[in-house]
Amino acid sequence: MSEARIQWFANAFGTLVDNIETVIRGKRPVIELAVICMCAEGHLLVEDVPGVGKTSLARALAG
Repeated sequence: MSEARIQWFANAFGTLVDNIETVIRGKRPVIELAVICMCAEGHLLVEDVPGVGKTSLARALAG
């Protein structure tokens, strides 16, 4: 894989995480892991207390 493609992916990944983080604040590590899982076409189970943005995160990744 070329350096240019790696840099493009890193920029796109950062932009996507930054955009989602404007809605879901204080959960950057969770957002990064969710985006990584989505890019790898994997499955993700998000567990946390009610009201912390799990549904908002799912909707942001689905849209």
